[in-house]
Amino acid sequence: MSLYAGGDEVRGYFADRYHAVRVTMARRQLGAALADGATLAPRAPVIELGAGGGQIVAGGRLSRLLGSRPVVYVDFDPAALGDIDSKGRYRVCSDVASGLPFPDASVAAVVMGELIEHIYDTRRLLEECHRVLLPQGMLVLTTPNLAALQDRIRFVSGKSPRHVNPLHRYLWLHIRPFTPHSLRMVLRATGFSVTELKSNFVVWRRNSGGRSKSRTLARIFPGLGSILVVSARSQKPHGKESSGNDEAVT
Repeated sequence: MSLYAGGDEVRGYFADRYHAVRVTMARRQLGAALADGATLAPRAPVIELGAGGGQIVAGGRLSRLLGSRPVVYVDFDPAALGDIDSKGRYRVCSDVASGLPFPDASVAAVVMGELIEHIYDTRRLLEECHRVLLPQGMLVLTTPNLAALQDRIRFVSGKSPRHVNPLHRYLWLHIRPFTPHSLRMVLRATGFSVTELKSNFVVWRRNSGGRSKSRTLARIFPGLGSILVVSARSQKPHGKESSGNDEAVT
């Protein structure tokens, strides 16, 4: 039995505005990078890791910006990849936790939607992204925020943030949740410079199962939002750094 959702279930997430907004935000960040043709080689591919059928690197305006640039969708589950048969669109079945099947400095952009929190060795994954990206190549990722507003209050009151709940029906699979601070820290340590950090909604979940959410608060206070949407550029080859305890947690 697979631990992860199948392709149909993953694609069903995007009917929910909660996920649709973070996908739109990731597309905009990628689109802004693609529009800047001076820094991204026009024929270098864009790859989407944990693609689930290619839900982020797709869509009207983004498709126009991609033009003839190859797009490669990577997932360890063939069923999640679905049928991708358009010209210039390719499927690769591979476990990204074991490395990326691409040459050094060959990729214009790497996209990861709700993937990094499932990977045990996130540093290795990000180093692999840095390896395959061209200089100034773009990494765009989305991931749940361990330090969202309600989780901060839960922690102060002696309760665990929901993303480390071992009994939750799917969040127990989140083995490496990030705060904005820890995400910036690991990106810097693996050779990236963060260019943008945003969030989809500030969310308050009720005991009844409903939730209230605000886009306005997420725009003003992205560090309190529920899902982080981050873009970062690949810098020069990096060296090993310390664990990053030299700056205040924000």
